[in-house]
Amino acid sequence: MILTTTNSIEGRKVLKYFDPVNKSIVLGSNIIADFGASVTDLFGGRSNNYESRLQSINNEVLENLKKHAIKLKADAVLGIKIAEGEIYGGANNMFMFSAIGTPVVLDKQKESFYESASTHELVNMKIRAKKLMQRKKSVYRLNAEEMSFVIQSGLEEFVPYIQSGLEKYRSFESESDNWDTLFNKLKKLLLIFENIPAEKSKEELYRLLEEDIHIATKDLISDTIIDLGFIDYQRAKNLLKSEDFIVQKHGLKILNQDKSTYSQSDIDAMKSLYGDSIVSFFSIAPLYEDKGLMGKKIKWRCMCGTANSEKDDNCSCGKNRIGFSGEDLEPKDVQELINDRLDILNTF
Repeated sequence: MILTTTNSIEGRKVLKYFDPVNKSIVLGSNIIADFGASVTDLFGGRSNNYESRLQSINNEVLENLKKHAIKLKADAVLGIKIAEGEIYGGANNMFMFSAIGTPVVLDKQKESFYESASTHELVNMKIRAKKLMQRKKSVYRLNAEEMSFVIQSGLEEFVPYIQSGLEKYRSFESESDNWDTLFNKLKKLLLIFENIPAEKSKEELYRLLEEDIHIATKDLISDTIIDLGFIDYQRAKNLLKSEDFIVQKHGLKILNQDKSTYSQSDIDAMKSLYGDSIVSFFSIAPLYEDKGLMGKKIKWRCMCGTANSEKDDNCSCGKNRIGFSGEDLEPKDVQELINDRLDILNTF
């Protein structure tokens, strides 16, 4: 996805313009205090901490703009402008950061370094990739320029390298100060799948969802699948068959996404899931008889290990007998959506 402040892209023709998109984030008035821009942080009249946080906010609002453009199946966003302003509301003033731009469809998909490289250039790229992986050892040690090369290269050799980073994320669980930095690096590196052939990217991303990796990185992978438009109902259905409850939840998450075009494979998957099939993939905690001093009681045991009365719909941890909390997307919700989708498709 190309984001630019210009109104055109050299060498590319715009085939379609979408309506301008405006994305904003609103922050509390204490944001300035939170920056911690003290006198000791000032050098030459500038605050490094303040500038870093402002850049982080700008990146966030641009990311929201990009996600909207991806959902439109746009190739780029032109004429981007970022504005900051204060919203006055008595004693509770807030700051708003906005980004506006025009999503467009371009005449030709931008080629990755891999696709556009000559044979000799490709040899050099592969040698550089091999040395980089040997020297850096971990994806977390890559600098900005090296990360850019990994992402844009489209080299499939980097996929196991990135997977090793996903696996190592678990070891940083107790180092909370590093989480954001590490997580953001992984988030950016997963954009390599935008430059790898779509079918190969789908195969790798859906496979990674079933690997034994940190729960946070699985969220990152399913978000990447959705953001890059790799929604595949057949593969999502296969996730529902997993014995891992977390993997099943990601299957639901992907099935809940709309598509601009439904392939025959998507339709076949929805037909096989029609009725109550989705719900049937999720087991309900069984009732059992508990014999105590006060007589027999019927209970069920939550995933967290807590025993609950048969009269309790939810455990004290918030989960119901299927294992879902109040704000979770539940099987019955996705089942209703799939049934409605298929019924409406059949009318056409």
